[in-house]
Amino acid sequence: MELAVKQLETTKDQFTRLSAEYDNYRKRTTKEKDNIYQDAKADTVEAFLDVYDNLVRAVATPGGEDSPHKKGLEMIFQQLFRPPLHFYQPHQQPLRSAQQQLGQPLQKQERLSY
Repeated sequence: MELAVKQLETTKDQFTRLSAEYDNYRKRTTKEKDNIYQDAKADTVEAFLDVYDNLVRAVATPGGEDSPHKKGLEMIFQQLFRPPLHFYQPHQQPLRSAQQQLGQPLQKQERLSY
């Protein structure tokens, strides 16, 4: 009987340790994944900051304001750093109120091409 109780306690202890080890592994991998994502974001932003600095310097250079080179740089600068609103298309018609929409079937709308 004592041997069975001792084996049960040993097995229970092993299970508790294994459970704690798995929990620590899960927390560690989650933290590492978050850190990798944050590092990738920082590296990407850092690369774009170099491009941004170069474009600012190029646009700020004195010289021919009507130069096609300078106009091209300004266009690239504006296109690269404008907010990504080109995906947003406002509705052509005003939205009906939620009360009018209740119980009505959805209407098919034609797809916009870009």
